[in-house]
Amino acid sequence: MENIKELARAIEKSTETETICWRCGDYFEGYNSRSREYCEDCTELYQQEDKQLMDDYLDMKMRIMWRRAVNNLEKQSLRMDDYYYEAQAVLDLAMQDYGKFRSSPEMMVAMELLRNDIRIKAEYKILKYRVDFFLPEMKVVLEVDGRLHDFKIKKDSNRDVAILTELNKKDTGWEIIRIPTKYIEQNLKQLVPAIKTLYKERQRLRREHGGFLPAYYSKHDTAQQLKVIKALNDEESSQDVDILEKRFEHEWKPQEL
Repeated sequence: MENIKELARAIEKSTETETICWRCGDYFEGYNSRSREYCEDCTELYQQEDKQLMDDYLDMKMRIMWRRAVNNLEKQSLRMDDYYYEAQAVLDLAMQDYGKFRSSPEMMVAMELLRNDIRIKAEYKILKYRVDFFLPEMKVVLEVDGRLHDFKIKKDSNRDVAILTELNKKDTGWEIIRIPTKYIEQNLKQLVPAIKTLYKERQRLRREHGGFLPAYYSKHDTAQQLKVIKALNDEESSQDVDILEKRFEHEWKPQEL
């Protein structure tokens, strides 16, 4: 047993060599490693500096993201004073938790929902997934879809099924609404009417088909949503939800089963 311990110490000692500290540049007794090494005095300091650097990066990233969101509000000719407190609340939340928002459009959505007195939970966990916004009072999971969504439609569809199944176990009536980022950046003020219109239409279809969306719905889902959301950018975009619903009824008619 002693011979084995002596052999282990001998092997360990044979691997010791003078190596350079990647922080201070001094040589010290280390190991011939493929990784960067730090002397005893610098190890803790490096870890502290690395954490501070990452915090500074995330802090700056969130502030730039927020500034882009506010700049996009200005481009839409909105009354900026109407968004002051909501914008500050979103910035505070982003600074408290760097994982709450992943894009400027998500920040814009949070501002608009708060402006409409809608309670939100950002980056809310359901099962093993995280959703962009959980809106308990509206029974809506809101996802803000960027361009990458086009490349993972099947994966997102399976995810949506799992989430809806979980939410509707104890409290029926939940829906997942997806809004492309470009519509957020073009006409944010009509976000809430669009959510309400899409929600009502899906609930109507479920009532007519025994609680399920009809077979044709998945094929026309994208076109159906775009017809409603595109109404946000028409001359009549300032009109209320009822007008959007009437247009929806006339412009998108389900195909026969």
